[in-house]
Amino acid sequence: MTAMPADSGAVEAVAPGRIRLPAGIDLVTAFAGLAAHGDDGLVRLDGDRLYTIERIERAPVAVETILTPDARGDLQVTVETGAVDLLEIATRAIAARLHLPGAAFAALAADDPVIGRIAAAQGVRPTLLYPEPMVVMLRTISAQLVNLAWAATTRRRLAEAFGIRRPVGSGWVIDIDPARIAAIDPDEIKTLQFTGAKARAIVSVARAIVDGRLDAAAMAAADTPEIRSRLTAISGIGDWTADWVLARGLGRPVVATGDLGVRKAVARAYHDAEIIPAAEVARTTAHWGEAALDAQTLLLSTLGAAGAEGATPRLARKRAAVTSPEEKRP
Repeated sequence: MTAMPADSGAVEAVAPGRIRLPAGIDLVTAFAGLAAHGDDGLVRLDGDRLYTIERIERAPVAVETILTPDARGDLQVTVETGAVDLLEIATRAIAARLHLPGAAFAALAADDPVIGRIAAAQGVRPTLLYPEPMVVMLRTISAQLVNLAWAATTRRRLAEAFGIRRPVGSGWVIDIDPARIAAIDPDEIKTLQFTGAKARAIVSVARAIVDGRLDAAAMAAADTPEIRSRLTAISGIGDWTADWVLARGLGRPVVATGDLGVRKAVARAYHDAEIIPAAEVARTTAHWGEAALDAQTLLLSTLGAAGAEGATPRLARKRAAVTSPEEKRP
């Protein structure tokens, strides 16, 4: 899942341990939402340092990336002790995570006055991708029907219970081996306050990764309908989860039309409304085309820390039932 979308802007791994971005891009601000709801241990932002696990030839490698450019304008990448020979590959993997808007988005911003206006105000909005299948699936499954703070809490519990903390640079990150999750009883996950359905889905996903149904390289090469079919064939995985895996895992131009945050962002930008139905989101954004991921990231940035992987329609209805009109205001 590390392939860079063809239309991405330039993110260049210029040397082992060095990544060069176009000038003027503030990754620390752009990725601040990663830490806004809590540290899940799996993908971490600590100040200006991003901590990830990159799977290189199926082996986990902990990586620290300093998101503030140095005097040369480069981001510095460090791998864990003992993996220095993998630094060049790890650097390219990190560069592939940093998706920048490309030519399709520039054309959209020129033709769509809404996108053009927001892009002028917000600047370039990069998208951080989550190419590790287990991690992106955990992010989406954990966020089903709950707020993002609780999702991060439960993921952290899972990471600490079944993962391995790997030090790197001045910090650490937790690696979760899908094979370990695949071998456990879902009831062990349920004790961490996941629902039974989520616990079963997490184990099913891990087993699908282990047996090759969700092989990272094969998914990167497959077309979007095929990937959606593979994902939704797993019990507990619906279109909302598949949308976020496609967008934030693979960098595909997919709009998560059923997501509460997306419904709000599109409603406010295009309709001067608080929220619109998923079907209206689909109609409103149909012209985004190959720029859909970038446009979606841009509009979500207008919601502040809400970010992606927000809430499913069912959670939106629950919130509406218990929240006063005053409380629903941003």
